[in-house]
Amino acid sequence: MIAVNSVARRVDCVPVSQNGRTVRMEKKRTGRPSKGPRKRVQVRLPLELAAALEEHAEQAGLSLNDYLGEMAAQWTGVPYQDQGVLMAS
Repeated sequence: MIAVNSVARRVDCVPVSQNGRTVRMEKKRTGRPSKGPRKRVQVRLPLELAAALEEHAEQAGLSLNDYLGEMAAQWTGVPYQDQGVLMAS
């Protein structure tokens, strides 16, 4: 932990060789921010149903994951935070 502006935060470091000595430098974080703890759920669907869901997700401008998350949120009443602009490739 490193204290920065009186707030402790975790810093990921990578070893780097500098003048024959190994020093640790902070790793730059890339990618989207975490949406918090998630659980991977795998389902097996009939091909026709899977294709229909993929088409509906595409029409809605969502990834299949976000589309199903939104549907599940409406069904259960539990909020779902989508991935925003990320799309399935």
